[in-house]
Parts: sequence; structure tokens; C-alpha cells
Amino acid sequence: MTHLEISELKKELVEIYNIYLEYPKDRKMRAKAKRIYEAFKNAQLALDQDLSQAVNLLVDIVYDTGKKPSKEIIEKLMKKLAFSL
Repeated sequence: MTHLEISELKKELVEIYNIYLEYPKDRKMRAKAKRIYEAFKNAQLALDQDLSQAVNLLVDIVYDTGKKPSKEIIEKLMKKLAFSL
């Protein structure tokens, strides 16, 4: 993955999580989250730890696993992603 692709992925994840915090049932956000998760779920080895965690956390948003990511976890992760842009 190029630096540009990683940077774009981080921006997309931050956008998804911002919307999720305000509107957790937003259909467009959930569809986008599903697309990103499906595209990157097998790329975990190519991602850094924070990016990998952010992609994995999409599972709980997309598939209603019963686990709801806490606001604190999401905000902490978003800060890490935004800081590394």
C-alpha cells in the first residue's frame, strides 16, 4: 500500500467514526464501513496497529455483533489516526 492509500484510508475511517458517534444507524455510513472492512480485512499484516484496530472495529458497526464500541475507544482511536495523517 502506498502512503497516499493509507492516508486516504485513515481519513475515511475518521469520517465513518465521526458519523457513527452522532448517528450509529446511518445507512450510508454503515455501507461505507462495510465496503472498507471487506476491502481491508485481509490486509491486516500491511497495516500498523492503530489502523488494523480501526478496521477491525468496523465489524461491530457493520454486522451488529452485540458489541458497541465505546465513545472513549473510538475517540482515542480517531485521535491516533488523525495525528498520523
